[in-house]
Amino acid sequence: MSFVCKFIENEKPISFFWDKFNFIKVHNHEYWECTILFGENIKHITKYKTEILKRGSAILVKESDEHSFSYIDQKHPLHLNLMITSNELKNLCDSIDPDIYETLSNQKDCLHIKISDSMLDIIERNINIVNHCNNNQNEIKKNILKLIFLDLIREFYESIIFDVNEYPAWLNDFLEDLKSEKNMSLKTEELIQKANYSYSRLCFLFKKYTKKNLHEYIKDLKLSYAKNLIKSSGESITNIAYK
Repeated sequence: MSFVCKFIENEKPISFFWDKFNFIKVHNHEYWECTILFGENIKHITKYKTEILKRGSAILVKESDEHSFSYIDQKHPLHLNLMITSNELKNLCDSIDPDIYETLSNQKDCLHIKISDSMLDIIERNINIVNHCNNNQNEIKKNILKLIFLDLIREFYESIIFDVNEYPAWLNDFLEDLKSEKNMSLKTEELIQKANYSYSRLCFLFKKYTKKNLHEYIKDLKLSYAKNLIKSSGESITNIAYK
């Protein structure tokens, strides 16, 4: 039988806590939950699949989704749990596009993405800011948590739109190269050379599979990386622009 997790702080539509998977039995929720792994591996089990979560893994669990965890080598890895009510999440999604909430809600299983180390650092830093806010700064706490969720929603939504399971292996490898931090300073022409196709053929195939313009995709990745770098490093925009 599944155990139902209730929202602990009903007066707060968005909340979080750090944990080490002390509760791993089959359960569901009365809220949406995003679990982000900061420690070692653990097994995540749903009705449809079993997968290994690693550092940087993030899962989005809908209301009533049943899931559980299983330890690997009896290790209890550190993770962050972010909780948000349906109404609050819908309001966040609607601020971007009303279709996003419906798309997320229509997924039959929990969503699983891999987020970068730089994004992990930003999330951890922002959670630490929330922890150090005093009792009369509740609006600041809530707004910071909303910003964290907005970034994560974008990642989860893109994982649906760009279903990597439908991509050929070479394109998955190319996408990983594009997202790699070590390649962010490369010019577009240098990035394109990492695929074994001519420029025109690569642009055609990229558009065919992802429905996106290759140059626009690379530009968006670089802008997102620069934004995260500014938040996490404190460097000036000028210095980052020259990297």
